[in-house]
Formats: sequence, C-alpha cells, structure tokens
Amino acid sequence: MQMTDRAEGSVIVNVYYLVIIQIFNVSQMIHINLTRTYVRHICLALAVTLTFGFTFAKIILKDEPKRVSAVVLTRMNVFYIGIDNPITIECEGVDIDSLVPMISGGSIRPDSMPGSFIVRVDHPGNCRINLAIKGSGQMKVLTTHNFRSKRIPDPVAYVNNVKYDGVMLKEDLQKISGVFSRMENFDFDFAFRVISFKMSVQDSTGWKVYTANGPAITNEMRSALKGVEEEQKVIFHDIISSGPAEEKRKISPVIITVK
Repeated sequence: MQMTDRAEGSVIVNVYYLVIIQIFNVSQMIHINLTRTYVRHICLALAVTLTFGFTFAKIILKDEPKRVSAVVLTRMNVFYIGIDNPITIECEGVDIDSLVPMISGGSIRPDSMPGSFIVRVDHPGNCRINLAIKGSGQMKVLTTHNFRSKRIPDPVAYVNNVKYDGVMLKEDLQKISGVFSRMENFDFDFAFRVISFKMSVQDSTGWKVYTANGPAITNEMRSALKGVEEEQKVIFHDIISSGPAEEKRKISPVIITVK
C-alpha cells in the first residue's frame, strides 16, 4: 500500500521528534539545559525542512517519462527482402536530426526528406528498430519497434492478358510477343523479368516442347503456333523469373485453349 507525500512526511517528522526527545532526556542526565519547548521548535524546523526536502527529492528522482515515437512504413506493414523499404520516423520531443535509428537483421539509411529512411532486410523473420540518441559519448535507446520481414511474393505470368488458364483466338495467339510477369496486389514499383520458359504445343502426334531464353517467343515457337487448331492447348511452363539480387523464381504456368 502506498502513502501520500503528506503521510510520508508526517512519519519522518514523528521519527525525528522521538529522536530529539531522546536527546533531551540524555541532556537532562548530563545537565544540559534544554526545555521541551525548545525541543518542539527544533522539531518544527526539522519537519518543514524534511518535508520540503523529501518532496523535492521525489521530484528530482522521478523516473524520466517514456517518449512517444512512431516508425511508419510508407507502403506496407512489413519489410520485404532485397528491395528498398521506405519508412518515416518521428519521436516526441526529440529533434529528428539527433535521432539515430538502428536495425537488427538489415540496414537503414537516410532518404531525401527529414525523418524519412530506407530499410533493407536480408532474411525473413522478425526485425527490430531501436531509436537512440547520443549523449555523454554513449548511445541511449529511447524506444524499440518490432516488425516482420518476408520474401517478395511470386509474380504472375501473363501471355497477352491471359494468366493461369484462359482462352485465346487463334489469330491472337499467333501475334503474341512472349511471356511476361506482373506483380499483383503489391505496392512497390518493382517487377520480375522472365529469363526463360518452355512452350508445349498439342498436336495429332502428342506434345512438342520448345525452349526460349528470355521473355520473347522464338521463331520456332511462332511456326509451331501457326499449326494449332481450335480446342487444342498451348502451355507456357517452367517459367523462370529473376527478382531482387538476381534471385530466380519458378512461377505459375499459363494454359491457353485455342478458339
């Protein structure tokens, strides 16, 4: 149970009063002429001094208030591996120029605007940003913010405007230029590029497989597409795309039924 400042002060005064009474009794024994009235005056002066000092000490020793700070991810609520993740940092009562942000599991650098930074992370999991200031030659951490980091989602392969599974007129199929990938439901200005793929064409004898290096249709593939008939299928598969730091991903195939 906690006591109020007044109650704590009263306890201290009473203790010192009892001490001084003992001093008075001893003084009588050794013939020092101290009256009880004089002792009460001493106690009153001590009470005022101790009460003020006790309250002042509580003010001086009071814990430093916690600072309110924010680390706002500009585009998403997670950090993505291999790309620039822009963030904005604010800390109540602290000049942004004196803040030193530090991150575990990645790197952080200032961006073009005050309070804006770029974060790069290198592995999935949890990461932590500490906001610190430098004082007396040492770094003092003010606040800590926890985030998650994850891989960029796989892109989606497209042939013209068809993804996954769809239909296409024969004349449109013969005009396609290649296979491309797009990021869907992703807020960053980033794209994977197709570096190779295979095309399988169904005919009367079975399936024939053609390979292309890069996103473009080869001349051999274009010749094969001229011979397809309605209701036959053309499958673009084993599509390899290159992402951040040249990371390679095998992405979903595109199956086209000729109309």
